[in-house]
Amino acid sequence: MAVQPVIQSATAPIRGACLALTLDATAREYDLNAILMGGFDPSVAARIESHVLFRMQSIGAITYFYFGVNHDAAPHLNEATVVAAGGSLVYDAEATAAMCFSIPSGATLDVWLDRRFDRYMTVKGSGAGTLRMYAASLSQ
Repeated sequence: MAVQPVIQSATAPIRGACLALTLDATAREYDLNAILMGGFDPSVAARIESHVLFRMQSIGAITYFYFGVNHDAAPHLNEATVVAAGGSLVYDAEATAAMCFSIPSGATLDVWLDRRFDRYMTVKGSGAGTLRMYAASLSQ
């Protein structure tokens, strides 16, 4: 999908569709199918077929996160795990290294979610903070 159609369908934060999570240094997993996203109520079965632009804003702490398709009974996330300069890249099917992406405090990040594969979000902060998020587009 081209960027232009997504931008044209971008929506403002809608009452009932925004979510704010308290962050701390513990990794926690959230099921995104439980929230209104892309114009689909959580009770609508077709919601898992949707693709949405998902906007996240980190306030007061660095937010570390990743998305996944499978539930993790013991979510883990290690912001310090990195591949050494010149090191080999190795596929980690079990995500044992728990590498992640980050959003600096005060920054906003938009990601394109495919709800079939990006159902669960594991998140933690560098300390106390807030992660605000909402689906910033209608389903595509």
